[in-house]
Amino acid sequence: MGKATELHTGISAGKFHSRSGGFTLVEVIAAMTIMAVGVTVILSSFIEMNQVYSLREKRTEAISHARTVIAMVRNQSLSPDSEEKSGVIEETDYRYETTFTKTDWTGLYAVQVQIQWGESDSPGSIALDTLQFYD
Repeated sequence: MGKATELHTGISAGKFHSRSGGFTLVEVIAAMTIMAVGVTVILSSFIEMNQVYSLREKRTEAISHARTVIAMVRNQSLSPDSEEKSGVIEETDYRYETTFTKTDWTGLYAVQVQIQWGESDSPGSIALDTLQFYD
């Protein structure tokens, strides 16, 4: 046996490589922080979109109810002489109030229908106006 066999391990004495191609703890924490901020922004935008959609849906329903009240004004079941010019729309949390204002024209009234919904301390509301002639 003459020649000594040298094992090659890829690591030479005194030249140990500290970086083995992985990520450091600081890099992992930075990446997780960036992802967390991104997810938070995306989720908050979804929450805002849901609130806007809910408000639009309520306003659409309120407009539909206001048109129903205006139909009552048109067929004169609700008039300036009516005792009750406000009420609650059945099986909903919507309330209506009508205001009749005389105009300069004989028998012609400006009618405003206001629909409210929600809690009394901060209700949502819309108003529709029309003109109606009464004999």
